[in-house]
Amino acid sequence: IPKVKKQDENMAVLQLMAVALKNWEVGAWDLAVPMFKNVEKIVLPDKSPLMVYRDLAKKYLEDYDRLKSLTPLPASADAKQVGLHQSTLKKTMNDLKTKGRSGFHVQVWQTRAQRHLKELERLEKEAQQKAREEKNKSPSYQEQMVQFRRLMMESKFSEAQQLLAKVTPPKGELAQREAWQYLASSAASFIRDLEKQLAKSAVEIEVLSVNGDRYQVIVSANLDGLKLNDDAREVFQPWSNIEPDSVLNVYRNMFELNLETLDGQRLTEHAICYAWLMGLSDKAELAASDLSEVNSNFEKRWPAIMDAVGEKPLKKK
Repeated sequence: IPKVKKQDENMAVLQLMAVALKNWEVGAWDLAVPMFKNVEKIVLPDKSPLMVYRDLAKKYLEDYDRLKSLTPLPASADAKQVGLHQSTLKKTMNDLKTKGRSGFHVQVWQTRAQRHLKELERLEKEAQQKAREEKNKSPSYQEQMVQFRRLMMESKFSEAQQLLAKVTPPKGELAQREAWQYLASSAASFIRDLEKQLAKSAVEIEVLSVNGDRYQVIVSANLDGLKLNDDAREVFQPWSNIEPDSVLNVYRNMFELNLETLDGQRLTEHAICYAWLMGLSDKAELAASDLSEVNSNFEKRWPAIMDAVGEKPLKKK
């Protein structure tokens, strides 16, 4: 915007405000905001009637700061998150200094939040209805295996092992159930050992998520996952969101996998089961071969387990 001559001052303010307001109302805020800022900068006599436009421009800029701070409601938001989002929108609406597009923008978000909440309520009712229908229905072994695999894919190994312990498999599939329980129980021990070791203090080691995010520090750990730091912020990632290779690398750094000791053999066996379940079958088989050379019980057990499950790992690399 060029400098305005004194005699053109009035016209400049009016023109800038007119164009800025038009852009604002059609949603072109990237064009409107610089114009509002220019109106605010124009020097006017103290008693000029055009001062009202400078004040108005300031209000639009304040509303812009309020509106740009709003963040979209995540598609995965639960009822609590929707409630907090609605509270934020309500406060923003009450704080707005201008009318028209500003309020309309917030109203659109409020409508979306209400629809999201209704959808959650619908899904909750459906879930409750389904739960009532299934309450007295005894799940079959095959149905439990579907749930078992889901838990395993989510790295919830302890829950998966406990699930299978409660069902009776058909005749001829007992060995298969026991094999899956062994794998799940060993992987659960793998996670528990990591959780206990990492609970002692923060560890500087690179961790890679399945989405490709890299973190440089493990702040803490629990049975559900890791609290990580990427130098900018701390985030919590469940075990299923972390690359299995990265988890194994942390494990190798935390423990001495010495096959000459019983403790080293035990830790290695747990890591083998975790790796196989996570789809790292080549690494699992290589480590299983090494462990079999020093542990005769494992040498007999591992082929029997593989034969019993009779299928590929749950995940592929």
